[in-house]
Amino acid sequence: MNHDWNAALLQFRAALKYEPGNAGIRRLIDLADYATKRAKQLSNKPVADKLAQDDAAAMKLLDQQIEVHLTDLALKYLDQEKDAQTKVAK
Repeated sequence: MNHDWNAALLQFRAALKYEPGNAGIRRLIDLADYATKRAKQLSNKPVADKLAQDDAAAMKLLDQQIEVHLTDLALKYLDQEKDAQTKVAK
């Protein structure tokens, strides 16, 4: 994918030569430049680090989902207990 951004960057710079005042082309150059730098940063990290980050993010998401489900179950249980106590009180 980095190659695609490099090619785009060259095309945008060529287009800027024909329209030097075009702000849209300048923004595209900034975007392509950022994307190529970001791709280089990501490619410099070892694969194990990337996998560890992915695993950590997945575990965090899973923990959040479990917490939501447990909270939901607890609320349902409390509602059932409240209903049962209300029936007994009547």
